[in-house]
Amino acid sequence: MQGNRSRVFGRLRSVRLAIVGLAGIGWFNSAFGAADEVLKIDTRFGPVAVVKAANDCCKGAIQHRGQKIEIVSAGEIYATREGLFQTAEGDVVVLSIPTGARGMPPNYFVLLVKDSGLADITDKNFGSADGTFKATQRGNEIAFDLGWENRKRKTAFYRAGVIYVGSDKAKVRTQLSRTDCEYVLNTLADCRKTCPADEFISMAVQRNFVSLEEKPIFKIDNFFKICKAGCGGTAPSTAAARLQLCGY
Repeated sequence: MQGNRSRVFGRLRSVRLAIVGLAGIGWFNSAFGAADEVLKIDTRFGPVAVVKAANDCCKGAIQHRGQKIEIVSAGEIYATREGLFQTAEGDVVVLSIPTGARGMPPNYFVLLVKDSGLADITDKNFGSADGTFKATQRGNEIAFDLGWENRKRKTAFYRAGVIYVGSDKAKVRTQLSRTDCEYVLNTLADCRKTCPADEFISMAVQRNFVSLEEKPIFKIDNFFKICKAGCGGTAPSTAAARLQLCGY
């Protein structure tokens, strides 16, 4: 899983290129043609816009006052506003932009907008492996819940123009949530009914399982051992399966 995470965040960072000034805008327009705006966020220092090239589905930029951050996707360029926060240093804009690759989490951008211009302050490890993302402002700081990674709760916070990323080691859990456990047990019931050859499951289930392995207790290998035992007529009880897969 560590290798998968490294590849994920390597890809997350691979789409980030340097911010260039006004001199680069002519090159951008000539290289990509007219740009279509897909998202606009108004800040105290002017709008921040996400645009995509009219003649290329998968190239675009985040723009502000003649500055830009180029973005590349494996599919159509889209963007979602995850937050806009006013701080003493400027306005903090948080965006998510899908990578376009199936099963990959989106790229997240944390941008500091102020009188002097736009700065991408996103930490290279800023991102969510399991799809969880929540931002909450506390005074002049912003706290981010980034879900689970390597069975630890991943967090980040903004302070004085800098993003810090780490793990919440104080909250150790050894159980899946009730919702996650219900999903696992329902999927196990389906697996026992169909008894798929070579442990084949749909891509959607595979993606969900990869995310679940970031969380406490759950292991894909244990799931398939229990499924295979059920298909072979030696199924453990539901309580025993739940204890092994969910931790309770």
